[in-house]
Amino acid sequence: MNIEQEIKNLVEILDDAYDSAFEEWSMNFTERQYNDFVGDHGATVSTAFMFNAIEGAILEEALNRVQARRSK
Repeated sequence: MNIEQEIKNLVEILDDAYDSAFEEWSMNFTERQYNDFVGDHGATVSTAFMFNAIEGAILEEALNRVQARRSK
């Protein structure tokens, strides 16, 4: 049994699942929220940056909650 190879395989599977879940959520989030966000804040140079920052903060908090739940 090659434990190191099994760890690498699991890491790859988890990375793929993370990427897939984030991509699906991000597309859905953007479709639902971006137009309203631009409508509320205008289409300025910083609008896309602010929206991406919000998206990143949501992702970070979600990952923190998953990690905290797994630590219990």
